[in-house]
Amino acid sequence: MLQKSSLGLEHLSSEELRNCLLRSHRECEELRQQVQRGVKLKAAVSSATQRARQIKSVDACFVFDCTYSMRHQIETAKQKIGAIQKFILAYLGEGCYVRFGMVGYRDYADDPKFDILPFTSDIEQVVQFMAAVQTANTGNGDDCEDVIGGLQKAVDMDWQASSRIVYLVCDSPSHGSRFHDCAIYAKRKESYDSH
Repeated sequence: MLQKSSLGLEHLSSEELRNCLLRSHRECEELRQQVQRGVKLKAAVSSATQRARQIKSVDACFVFDCTYSMRHQIETAKQKIGAIQKFILAYLGEGCYVRFGMVGYRDYADDPKFDILPFTSDIEQVVQFMAAVQTANTGNGDDCEDVIGGLQKAVDMDWQASSRIVYLVCDSPSHGSRFHDCAIYAKRKESYDSH
């Protein structure tokens, strides 16, 4: 047990000491309750922020053609993608949670066939990814590309937001007769879709 003299309280009577300890106990209890309310408030704010993010959350994936035929348009496509990203961020305003994903696709024989950036909210990471994307060095002898392969890669990404958007940027359709009229090209004796 502590002595009054060891606490520097020897000048207090027993009644004064008891009142002092009661006040200290009440103050400690009040402080504990304030801390507890603060923790509850912090948890409530965190929960509300999470709900707001879910409501104002967007996952936007850009699926874009990186084949040889896009070699003259790829820089313009990159600029347009950047402008769309800025518009989305400005439109949703403060408190939004936006993630961007990227899928650059090529054709069956190209290597690499895909360039993929998983969803991220880090715009600088998106900018760096876009700067590094290059078109294929040569064409494959037909106009069609692996659009469906690019879209499948986008579908397989980690979608989480309440609003989900896919932007397709391309200059040619996918392989397969259901995506274009092969008869037109057969009459012209052109190799439109050799796969």
